Amino acid sequence: MGILGLGLIGGSLALDLSQLGYQVLGVSLQTTTCALACQRGAVRVASTDWQLLAGADLIFVCVPLDQTVPSVARLAEFLPEGVVISDVASVKADIVAHCSWPWFVGGHPMAGTAQQGMGAAVQGLFRDRPYVLTPTVMTDPEALISVQMAVQDLGAKLVLTDPVAHDRAVALVSHAPVFVSAALLLAGVQADTELLGLARQLASTGFADTTRIGGGNPELGLLMARHNRAQVLVSLAAYQTQLQKLHQAITEEDWAQVVQALQTSQRVRGEFSPLPPAPPPYPAGPRRAE
Repeated sequence: MGILGLGLIGGSLALDLSQLGYQVLGVSLQTTTCALACQRGAVRVASTDWQLLAGADLIFVCVPLDQTVPSVARLAEFLPEGVVISDVASVKADIVAHCSWPWFVGGHPMAGTAQQGMGAAVQGLFRDRPYVLTPTVMTDPEALISVQMAVQDLGAKLVLTDPVAHDRAVALVSHAPVFVSAALLLAGVQADTELLGLARQLASTGFADTTRIGGGNPELGLLMARHNRAQVLVSLAAYQTQLQKLHQAITEEDWAQVVQALQTSQRVRGEFSPLPPAPPPYPAGPRRAE
């Protein structure tokens, strides 16, 4: 197995795959990251030299979204035929359309934490989480099987879907919530000084839970908006429609409508699969596969 990009996702993949007995080769831009990955037993060998990945059978490209297509193109310059490549980017249609490597399989693990980097990587990050693969009619069947087997070994919940359908769904449940959360935070800081000070003192777990993703990595949010723009706009428009309905009901003191909306939201929330608790931090020290 090869891992290009040893951050939170790539590092966590490397930890799990090594624990499963795979021989993992890792590539990072930073020598310090390579050293940390080796120290933690996430990889057998790590290097800043991309040529290391020529010895892999399956490579996970775990770089920022906008670097995925250029990275696959660079790998294609020296990889032997038949090497399978999969990515982990949260937008699929644009990436799948522009990756011409014959053995490419679009992928997206629905997992993560608020931390970044190899130091934040944890074992078991993908267990019981959805892991989406987005094959098309052009996808090599054997390449798809190879990635499926790896995903199943990780203990993830395999989901196969069309790239466009994926982007529509993640816009609703992953991308738009970032901007909804950010908007709530921005509304808070626009309050007058006295109110803002008191609000900061009173903010508790409810506000923290609601705004967690809005306080995340700005660059990641920007990439979501740029590369899944059309679907994010559709989801934000749907949210604005529902918010306006609630605003109108409260303005008109239509409490029956307010209760009905809240009862509906209470009921449907359970229809969205709850995620298990995040795994504990990975133990210090190397843990290598036999």
